[in-house]
Formats: sequence, C-alpha cells, structure tokens
Amino acid sequence: MAQAADALYGLGYTPTLAVADGQYGYWPEAKFDRPVAACSFRAVPPALLTQARSAPSR
Repeated sequence: MAQAADALYGLGYTPTLAVADGQYGYWPEAKFDRPVAACSFRAVPPALLTQARSAPSR
C-alpha cells in the first residue's frame, strides 16, 4: 500500500487508503465519495454501500 500511496500523493491526490475486510467496510473515515475495492465479491457487501455518499441529484 505504501507504493500506491506514494504514487497517488506524488500526483497530487490525497485519498484515504486502508487495508480492511470489505465485508465490514472501513468505518473510521466513512462516508466515502468513491469507495474502491481491489478484490472480488459475489455481491457487494452492504457495509460498502452504506459507507458511500449518495450521488448528487441531476
């Protein structure tokens, strides 16, 4: 994860990066604009959906 952080910060991005079990989400920093999971799921865990901010109305 350190290599990803260095690359992102070097490009001017300041994301919250965490290693956690996607089944339970990552509550210390929730709500997220764009949660990204680098893994695979049979179904999206409810915790990830609840931690995502709602999309703006158009």
